[in-house]
Amino acid sequence: MEILPYDEVDPDAVVWLNRLGLGYEFPTSSLRKVRRVDPRLAKEFAWYAVEGGRPVSQVGYLLYPVRTAEGREIVGVPEAVCSLPGASGRGHARALMEHVHSRLREHGARFSFLTTSRFRGAYRLYRSLGYEDLVRIRVAYGRLRGAVVPGLRVRKAVGRDAAAFHRAFAAHTRDALGFTERPRDFVAIRTAWEDVKPGEIWTLSSRGHVVGYAWCERKNPTHVRELVATDGNPLAWARTLATGHDVSIVLSPRAAPGPYQTAGLQVAESWSVLMVKDLLARTKTQEIRVLFGVDAGRFESLAFDLW
Repeated sequence: MEILPYDEVDPDAVVWLNRLGLGYEFPTSSLRKVRRVDPRLAKEFAWYAVEGGRPVSQVGYLLYPVRTAEGREIVGVPEAVCSLPGASGRGHARALMEHVHSRLREHGARFSFLTTSRFRGAYRLYRSLGYEDLVRIRVAYGRLRGAVVPGLRVRKAVGRDAAAFHRAFAAHTRDALGFTERPRDFVAIRTAWEDVKPGEIWTLSSRGHVVGYAWCERKNPTHVRELVATDGNPLAWARTLATGHDVSIVLSPRAAPGPYQTAGLQVAESWSVLMVKDLLARTKTQEIRVLFGVDAGRFESLAFDLW
């Protein structure tokens, strides 16, 4: 087995690896665009375990700026971890993850974050590599009570909304720690990855002014993945976005469950979890929680940041 970067493997074989390993359709043209527009990407894009000249496993990674109690720093975020079905269970993903960890240390990162589902086999792999649960993602769901608030408007997002979206996110994360920095055109960057559809991004307006955005599937039930607004509370906006009474809302780590429960929703942990690894083996998990303000209610990581 060889470990090679993206530019040294067959790009068409990478397309098939993602189709078969992730169920993710990501053509080479889209990959080229992402490499141009996403400043968080490492220059090699991803690493591959290669057998017989063919990539059989993949681990990509990004470099994210985050805010901690000690200041700003860069962390690693492995993503798109997958193998061809016939290559699964042979240690390729582990070897690639360890290689990426070495690369992250070279970039000066001391922590690596990733998201996964606790029922997947990958969760056991990540635990064996030293990752620990940091935040279990919560969802508020059920039949939403209450009337729509007059004056709140939603429409499909357009390119000129980017500056207002950036201002809303900056205001939302002003006093937070964690994933609080994004490129100014973060919506366009994430839609370039093609796992977020442009038609799922909504502009939120109050009294004629753009005050935020939502990543939302407006069907019944309505599924709100991320909602940030500087005017009006999330439940009021959820009522405006909802096409029926049934909703599910992915909650911010900082969100208190009480208002959602009062509105008639259940609040529960999902299978999704944000995990963290100390790449330098110097900091205990509880110390990481303090550094990022998790138990103090200051840690933020929203859906656009979760891979």
